[in-house]
Amino acid sequence: MNKGNKKETLYILGGIVFIIILGIFLISSWKDNLLDGKSIANIGSFLPKSSGTTNNDDVEIVLTPKQVNNGILEVVVNTNTHSVDLSQFDLTQLATLEYNGNEVKPNSAPKLSGHHVSGSLNFKVDNAINKFTIKIQGIPMDKERTFVWE
Repeated sequence: MNKGNKKETLYILGGIVFIIILGIFLISSWKDNLLDGKSIANIGSFLPKSSGTTNNDDVEIVLTPKQVNNGILEVVVNTNTHSVDLSQFDLTQLATLEYNGNEVKPNSAPKLSGHHVSGSLNFKVDNAINKFTIKIQGIPMDKERTFVWE
């Protein structure tokens, strides 16, 4: 084998070793993220849930849990209506998270106004959350809306 072939072989082997080490690192990071309680992926399937419509005197509410990070569950909320003034409703008072026998009001919520609002409902939680329910009371047409994730 000549000197050029040895050098080329070393570069190829070095590249393969680098790719293997990088792959191990990425898989390890991904696995740790799923198991540390900070990723919502470890607590179930969290597809958007909706309640209501945009029909007259009704409000459509769509909730999408995004993540648990540093003990805060972030849930994206979208509200849509064509006939109800949303400014009369305060989600920090009307929403409740229920999990593991606990009931928690949001730490923060978007200010509702107009007819179309989106933002994040944020709840302080233990990282050990497995399944949960969010209830929203008093927004027309439903007296209580119940969103369940298991």
